Amino acid sequence: MSERQRQRTDEVEDVDLSVDVDTGLDEPTEPPAEDGSRGAVGALYDRTLGSVLSTRGLVVALVVTLVFTVLSGLIPFLGLLGNILGIGVAGFAYGAVASESRYLELLLAGGAVGGGSALLGNLLVITFGSMTGLLGAGLLGGAGAAVVGHYFGRDFRNGLTREV
Repeated sequence: MSERQRQRTDEVEDVDLSVDVDTGLDEPTEPPAEDGSRGAVGALYDRTLGSVLSTRGLVVALVVTLVFTVLSGLIPFLGLLGNILGIGVAGFAYGAVASESRYLELLLAGGAVGGGSALLGNLLVITFGSMTGLLGAGLLGGAGAAVVGHYFGRDFRNGLTREV
């Protein structure tokens, strides 16, 4: 036997061929523990907006507000006033149905939809005139109508669900 073959056989003899395979099927698995460190931005979000603003609530408020604004826009001769009325009705409907108060979400949704409807509904006036007054009326009117409508909707819901 040559020297090289002897080295190979010596190396093979030194190898431990026992393999321990742990599949983890015998023991219940636990999810990894979260350490709660999401960074500075996550901690700031949790402390401030995370407890006050719900993204799901904001999306629902935007959709409801848009639907009621489009429906109220179908009423002729009302213009921006009809859109603000639709935003108020949307806030009322959302307050009457929702179990939690969502004032901030409706404030943001009403302001965005009111400002957008003021801009899109009066493009000719905005093109040749001042848009700040019209935009302000849309933003403030939409936000105010949404919050007031939500207040009355929640009051209506409390009146319906209260024991007599």
